[in-house]
Amino acid sequence: MMQLARRASLVVVVLLASVGTVSADCAWVLWTYISSSSSDKTIEERWRPLSSYATQAGCQEDQQKMRQRSSERAAPGIRLVTHQCFPDTVDPRGPKEK
Repeated sequence: MMQLARRASLVVVVLLASVGTVSADCAWVLWTYISSSSSDKTIEERWRPLSSYATQAGCQEDQQKMRQRSSERAAPGIRLVTHQCFPDTVDPRGPKEK
């Protein structure tokens, strides 16, 4: 009987550990941040989502590619372009107004 209780406890621990691992996984989003200025010297800053990824590694791989492309072709009036990976639970634009 004691052996059955130990096995049952082990099964419960393994199941709980696997649920915790699954819930820790999340999607990743590659965001771009653009700071531009117009002819009247107005500065516009904005974050925009580009793509979503199943893994952080996939997001970071495309992040490096986008950084290289951005440095190769800067448009007039664009002061800063940044690419950043965030978990899908993070929105760099901040909280939405109600």
